[in-house]
Amino acid sequence: QVSFNAGGGYNFDVAGMTVTPYGRLDYLKLDVDGFTEREDKEGMGLTIDDHDTESLQSAIGGRVARTYSTASGVFTPYAGIEWNHEFQNDETSLVARYANDPFNESFTITSDDPDRDYFTLSLGASAVFPHGLAAFVNFDTALGLAETRSYALTLGGRVEF
Repeated sequence: QVSFNAGGGYNFDVAGMTVTPYGRLDYLKLDVDGFTEREDKEGMGLTIDDHDTESLQSAIGGRVARTYSTASGVFTPYAGIEWNHEFQNDETSLVARYANDPFNESFTITSDDPDRDYFTLSLGASAVFPHGLAAFVNFDTALGLAETRSYALTLGGRVEF
């Protein structure tokens, strides 16, 4: 696997909020060695030949955040949206055969065309508390993917000692 990522953005202060436009470019080349499935019922396992895939995606987006200082800590809620575009990843085909086929006949499994454009919506907050405590929560969802729903909830924390 080879991957490369480059991006950048800039923070602007606008009416007490931080507005951050950004862009990113992601490249991935994935080589998968052939394999044979293990299965309980003899004859139904597949042998899949070596295959590879390449992806080149861009993301252009923005994020808006506002920081609030209170007696109990500093809180920063935020929201963001980005447009993702796939340039390179085309429909892929896998060559397969039944592992126990005495004639070793192969067939092709074809993937769907990838979604070329979709959006990612993010909502979240971070907090810094006294005594070296910090926490965050983030929710992401992809909008505009055909036949796919994607949700991610990420929670985290940090304690200094």
